[in-house]
Amino acid sequence: MKISISISSEEVTKLSKSLGIDPIKLLDTLSRFGVTEESITTDSDVPNNYSAEILNEWFEKISWQTFYFSHLIIVHSKALNQHDAFGYYLDSSQLSEFKISERSASSRVGGSRRVCKAINSIDILFIRTQRKERKKLFYVNLDAVDDLMRIVDERNEDYREELEDLELEYPVDRE
Repeated sequence: MKISISISSEEVTKLSKSLGIDPIKLLDTLSRFGVTEESITTDSDVPNNYSAEILNEWFEKISWQTFYFSHLIIVHSKALNQHDAFGYYLDSSQLSEFKISERSASSRVGGSRRVCKAINSIDILFIRTQRKERKKLFYVNLDAVDDLMRIVDERNEDYREELEDLELEYPVDRE
């Protein structure tokens, strides 16, 4: 027996709230049962608890390494045209080109998620697993991309100094 489901992003949000779980976890659970991203429509008017002010608060609570990780994903996934309805992403092998292990990337995401939970925000960074290829994709939430790039511009001098101290290269498009 095959059952077909059509669900909007708004309905995913409502369902996840009623179940008391994160929307991304709900989508991952649904994917285990064959519900694919392609069958989920997006709606730009989905209510969520994200704003530029929340991202500013997130920025103040995370490390420069986590901010660098976010910026790196945005810059290089844009160059590779790797994005979907959830955000911009790189996989583990792509991150390893920048000497970021899967464990380190998972740690950055975990720290960001704890901050997001503390400030009652959607996840700025998250991980999704592609079941067929069995690889992890490390995401920057699509809602946060413009505000993250605004912070890069506003804090550019401090950011570059911190990267120099951390011996990290400023992310630029390699293409």
